[in-house]
Amino acid sequence: MLLKQMSHVYQTMKIDSMSQIIPFFELFKVEKISVDAVKHKFIAMKVDHVKGVVLFGNMRLESDKLHDHLTLFAESLNKARAMIYPSTKKASKLSEVLPGLEEIVDKEHKILLARKSIIEKRKEEQERQLLEMEREEESKRQMLQKKTEEAKKKRLAAVFEQQRAERIRKRSGSLKRHRRFYRKLKSI
Repeated sequence: MLLKQMSHVYQTMKIDSMSQIIPFFELFKVEKISVDAVKHKFIAMKVDHVKGVVLFGNMRLESDKLHDHLTLFAESLNKARAMIYPSTKKASKLSEVLPGLEEIVDKEHKILLARKSIIEKRKEEQERQLLEMEREEESKRQMLQKKTEEAKKKRLAAVFEQQRAERIRKRSGSLKRHRRFYRKLKSI
């Protein structure tokens, strides 16, 4: 409002003078408010930072802009009033639509809950199948390991038996030689 009054009194004003007249705001805040006022066509003004002055516009044009601004403001207020206090005609239409809308929302909610339940069941089934596959693979791995170990034991047992048989054969061969040797000694 102060900017509006200044635009009535001054055509040109130094920025420093404006800062002194409005001491309760910092300069950047005053500039921001001024930009908003110009944008919403509340006042007509320009800031020339090179010369350090503020130029206020033509009052006749500004009054036209103010008229437009007030018209827009009145229309906005009327829309707000219509939203806060709707007409009975609109209220009856709304009451006709709302029960159906509530039913649709409930139906959609139930569908979404059912879908969520189905998705959760699928996830649980997939997890169960994955766990079962992992168990089967672990069982197969253990069986393979057991078979490998048994085959290794059999191989080792066969090698051990073969070596034992070889030792026995060697001993029996050596015993036969010793017997022959003793027989020869006895015969001499």
